[in-house]
Amino acid sequence: MIREIAFEQFNKGKAIIRDYKDEIYQCYCINTKGELLFKLPSNCYAHRIEDDNVIFVSDLKTNAEALFDTNGNQLTHFRYRTIFGGVEEGFFEVQDLNNKRGHLSLTGIEYIPCVYYDGYYFSEGVAPMKLNDKWGVINHKNETVIPFMYEEISICSNNRIPVKLNNKWGVIDKFNNIIIDFKFDDIEFYLNRDCGSFPVKTGNNWGITDIYGNILFDFVYDECDSL
Repeated sequence: MIREIAFEQFNKGKAIIRDYKDEIYQCYCINTKGELLFKLPSNCYAHRIEDDNVIFVSDLKTNAEALFDTNGNQLTHFRYRTIFGGVEEGFFEVQDLNNKRGHLSLTGIEYIPCVYYDGYYFSEGVAPMKLNDKWGVINHKNETVIPFMYEEISICSNNRIPVKLNNKWGVIDKFNNIIIDFKFDDIEFYLNRDCGSFPVKTGNNWGITDIYGNILFDFVYDECDSL
């Protein structure tokens, strides 16, 4: 007898059923008619079905994660500590069991190997990654397009990337050309390609600059937040 059963929300006509009996956890995938499509390995926990027809699955004994497709095929080994939800430009962010970061394709291929100490998702063809104690930027081919020389870095938006160098923030483009010089103590950058301005901080006060570094509102504000 099934002691516990739980449904995940249907996604593209498929859903995950989780049941637990006789101290064994079992997950199944069904269609909207309730027909069994396949079952996952025992004592594996299916988190959810992503829109890109992949299932995030955890091994309950090791807490490692893997990707399956919605036909029941295992796409990766259970070698990841975390697979981050939400595909960006064809990639999932992942963190392996050694806490290194990389990126997986939708078919489970590790196109960006897990050699980075930290990282973010892809935007406009590039992703900030951390190697040792410095940040740089890579492309989809894992080629370094901005050297690993920065103390902090943000996501690319409208060909602009906020970076911190020598304890000051500025803005560069995807080719490492300086757009706004390194003169601010902080930047509140909008990930919005239509945005023409954003808050910057000097000392203890905030002001507003345009995307070229021209000050629109002087540094007289105690706080300034994103819209």
